[in-house]
Amino acid sequence: MSAPSPWLLLAQAGLTANKHWKTLPVGDRERIAQLLKKSKGLPANLTPREREELRLLLGRLEVGSLARELVPFALKARRGKRR
Repeated sequence: MSAPSPWLLLAQAGLTANKHWKTLPVGDRERIAQLLKKSKGLPANLTPREREELRLLLGRLEVGSLARELVPFALKARRGKRR
């Protein structure tokens, strides 16, 4: 049996992440996007209050649950590299 295509695994992971993203209310998604855009990937670009707000909003995203759902994709991708 051949390993799954990396593109297929990436698409499956994207769909899983999107499913979690869509569970958030629109206002929360917009606020997360605003904060991430303002931070430019650097938490130091946010005020302490904004960092705490982002932490709370991401907590609602259930990142731990998302990570557990993504583990099988990572394992499949890794298994494919060994062959």
